[in-house]
Amino acid sequence: GIQTAIEHFERALAKDPAYALAYAGLADCYVWISFFASTVPSRESFPKVLAAASKALQLDDTLAEAHIALGLYKSVYEWDWAGAEKEVRTALQLNPAYAPGHQCYSQFLAAFGRFDEAIAEAKRAQELDPVSLMMSTNLGWAYYFARRYDQAIEQYRKTLAMDPNFGYARTLLGQVYIFKFMYREAIRELEVAVELTQGLPWALSALGVAYAQSGHQVAARRVLERMLAQRSGRGYFPPVNIAHVYLGLGDKDRALEWAQKAVEERDIRMGVSKTDPIWDPLRSDPRFTELLRRMNL
Repeated sequence: GIQTAIEHFERALAKDPAYALAYAGLADCYVWISFFASTVPSRESFPKVLAAASKALQLDDTLAEAHIALGLYKSVYEWDWAGAEKEVRTALQLNPAYAPGHQCYSQFLAAFGRFDEAIAEAKRAQELDPVSLMMSTNLGWAYYFARRYDQAIEQYRKTLAMDPNFGYARTLLGQVYIFKFMYREAIRELEVAVELTQGLPWALSALGVAYAQSGHQVAARRVLERMLAQRSGRGYFPPVNIAHVYLGLGDKDRALEWAQKAVEERDIRMGVSKTDPIWDPLRSDPRFTELLRRMNL
């Protein structure tokens, strides 16, 4: 769907090269093709985010959508957190009713441990767009970062009541079950999520972690082999997701090796590693602290 969207935005710009909103839409696409599709390395897509967002703002600097895209670029790719927050706050001043802006701000706040503010922003995004699966899921995501796992589970279930086939929410529900030590439920949800998403990295790695932590080491290593084969072949697999499975297996040294690769490759999913519960086993390791320092976290 994202690739189809890119094609339509490019058609729009072919008809009207001064259409700022189409450039903002392109910037969004290049963000999400790395973040959600996870099939394109950040270093390939995020320079395109900067180019498209900058062009949009050159044409119209009042576009909240373009400021949000630029804020995402500055945060998870450039690690300019102060600059990112400035862009997001500017966007919300320009358009306080822009739900994705509040969603983005909630994620930024959660990444820095400002959990009450993050939850409030996520709730505001959902109020503005109550039928959005993404806004509903994002509220559960904010609860997860705050370690309020029961509320996260409740929220993800509400999202799946809207659409049982929304693989992102099902993945995150399965992930929270892992932290509740509800491994049977986690594996059940994540096996479905992998099928729904056709094996996208964030679903597959979560399943690998669930297998590993529930004692199914052989199954976990099969998932890991599948991930490594995809990365070494013609495809792409984000290093951060490989690190997660090694963490699940209790191999901290290999997890740190892949986390370091993720930082070197500017894997945008490392932007939340300061507060994401999945990294908690490494909090006391000075090597992990050094990685956070490199990302200005």
